[in-house]
Amino acid sequence: MNDTTNDNSLTSPIQTCQCNPESCSVKYNRFLRTIIIIIQSLFIVFVAILSAMIFQKRKIKIIKHSMWILLELILLGAALLYGSVREN
Repeated sequence: MNDTTNDNSLTSPIQTCQCNPESCSVKYNRFLRTIIIIIQSLFIVFVAILSAMIFQKRKIKIIKHSMWILLELILLGAALLYGSVREN
C-alpha cells in the first residue's frame, strides 16, 4: 500500500536496492540438478525399452487393434518432454 506524506505525495514502502553485476549471478544447486538429470535419464531409457517392446509385439492381436502407432508417438512425445529438462 502507498502512504501519503504531509505534502500529499504518494510514497511506496517498497525499498529498492542497486544490484552489483558481480553478485547478481544465478547459482545452481549441482546436487539437485544431478539427481533430476539421473531420474530423467532413467525415464528416457524406460520409455525407449517400452517402445522397443511395443514395436516387437506389434503383430499380436491386442496390440494391433489398439493402434500401436499412436502408442509409439505418445512414447516419443514423452521422451522428448523428459529430454527437454536436461538442457543447461
